[in-house]
Amino acid sequence: MLIKFERFVYVASDWSVNVATALLLFVFVASIVDIAGAKSLSLPIPGIIEITSSFQGMYIALSMAMTYLIRQHISVELFTDRLPKKAQAAISVAVSLFLAGLFAVVVWQMLKLGINFQQKSQYSITIRLPLPFFVYIMTAALIIPCLAFLLDLFKSIKKLVTG
Repeated sequence: MLIKFERFVYVASDWSVNVATALLLFVFVASIVDIAGAKSLSLPIPGIIEITSSFQGMYIALSMAMTYLIRQHISVELFTDRLPKKAQAAISVAVSLFLAGLFAVVVWQMLKLGINFQQKSQYSITIRLPLPFFVYIMTAALIIPCLAFLLDLFKSIKKLVTG
């Protein structure tokens, strides 16, 4: 059962990283086109700052899970590496539980924010982008790191129990 859950988390994380990569590429190209158009033709892309800012938040959220899963995030293990394996597993359980809980609260608050924006018909100022769309995408994207933390929690519990 854990293997299927792990496979699901990795597939979801891989998919979200691919979407994040496409968004990053779009932001890169749009920024180049905007700068070239503004400098050479005096034709900047209207609302490019709103678009790139919104997409930046989305690709950060979309890439978070894979970054965690492949351990490319910043971590300090100076102290914990010297502890016995059981103590390391217990700390890992506590940290994973805390992170899963924290991200569950963040997802819940983001969902409430999206509903609030939708009820008030919130749009961006310059080109009237619908803000709930971006909030809902980021909310869905933040569920994947939450699943990654749960996966880590289950693995840590297994290590703690089996030794």
